Amino acid sequence: MEIFQDGELEAEMRRLDYNANSLSSIWHLFATSYEEAIKSLAAPVRATYITDDLGPNEFVLGHDGAPMNPEDDACSPSVAPRHAAAVTRQDLELLNCRGEALKCSFWRKAPSHRKTPPCIVYLHGISSSRRECVYIRDRVLSAGFSLFALDLSGSGLSGGDRMSYGFFEKDDLRVVLDYLFATGSASSVGIWGRCLGGATALLHLRDSLDFSYKTISVPKKDAHRLLQIGTCKHTGRLMCVRPSRMFPFRMTQVSANNGDFVILSVGQKLVDGMTVEQCRRLIDECPGDVVRISGFEHTQGVSGGVVNPFIFGLALDSTFGDMEQVISDMFSEVCKSAEKRNVSFPSAMITAASKIISRSVRKSAGYSFKDIYVLDDLSRFQLPCIFTSTSKLDFIRPDHTRAIYERYGGEKTWISFEGGHDENRPPFIVDAVLSFLLSSWKQV
Repeated sequence: MEIFQDGELEAEMRRLDYNANSLSSIWHLFATSYEEAIKSLAAPVRATYITDDLGPNEFVLGHDGAPMNPEDDACSPSVAPRHAAAVTRQDLELLNCRGEALKCSFWRKAPSHRKTPPCIVYLHGISSSRRECVYIRDRVLSAGFSLFALDLSGSGLSGGDRMSYGFFEKDDLRVVLDYLFATGSASSVGIWGRCLGGATALLHLRDSLDFSYKTISVPKKDAHRLLQIGTCKHTGRLMCVRPSRMFPFRMTQVSANNGDFVILSVGQKLVDGMTVEQCRRLIDECPGDVVRISGFEHTQGVSGGVVNPFIFGLALDSTFGDMEQVISDMFSEVCKSAEKRNVSFPSAMITAASKIISRSVRKSAGYSFKDIYVLDDLSRFQLPCIFTSTSKLDFIRPDHTRAIYERYGGEKTWISFEGGHDENRPPFIVDAVLSFLLSSWKQV
């Protein structure tokens, strides 16, 4: 991977009247581009698009997996022919824990008498958006999945002033999974993350190893007697409070960490923002004799490292698990490219530059590159995972993904392919990923 084009570095040094072998000149060259380096790392170029780029809101998917001609009256979603499926795209907005609006899209086939299908949650790469998944949309739907994609915070049309290589984005993924589980919009979920999206998935799973989704059913007539509902002071979330087994009162605060059940929905209606009284009224208004409450709880370490049965598999494409190593390798490529032009960067200077940039990002962006590290936790991950990686060197190198693959504890498959980091994946890769995820779902 060439950082400098022919004559580019030499021209810049001549313009600034620098000596290629002068330590002070080299350091000054770095210092003059320091602000640009911080900006490009802490706030990469943001993808721009309009919702029309996501395709039609409604279309008919033919039996061959291709959209049918929308100008054909027989192919309108309301009169979809046999062996074809009407598909709708729902655009929605979710709020993450920082109050930032996440722009989301949910592609689903028309409801049928069958069970709610599993869903693929697609997480885009750096300087990208949910638009990235459009080219795989029809294949995903034809495989029997629904498709949910979002602009991660700091990317695309979502709120947030900058992306964070997965550090804050992991909370966005949690919001999406909570929504899909609580509303019954997906029977289970497979996560497909590319670059930034892959790191987001790994960081989320690392932080969620001890939590599990759950739905409890309670006779409506006994609900108020059996359910003690309280509010966590730290998060404001509604919870079913676990009673003390030894005392008539609780000695600990209401919290998921103390074993209390976090309520996400009552009868598939979201309770976020409700008071305790509003939640109780919602219970009273539920139809039928049984109230179903969905949420999650702390499990004190889920057996075998399985996050929860709601997630059936992963697909990680050209991703990373050690951001400090990514930055270090980036500087190494700078050095190699410069050395070809007879400019030497001392190793001590490269180490110093890497640390300075990391500290500056921490100060300006509120996170540290060292926090984006999952390699030591990977042995605990047991979800089936397919790894894909381009063979070409880029900002995210193939060995960054390989390091994750080698440490991953669950069932795993590796596929590499020719192509650029930012290019659409070839059909055989898309088909391999979907085949793997479909097989993983059937094993649940």
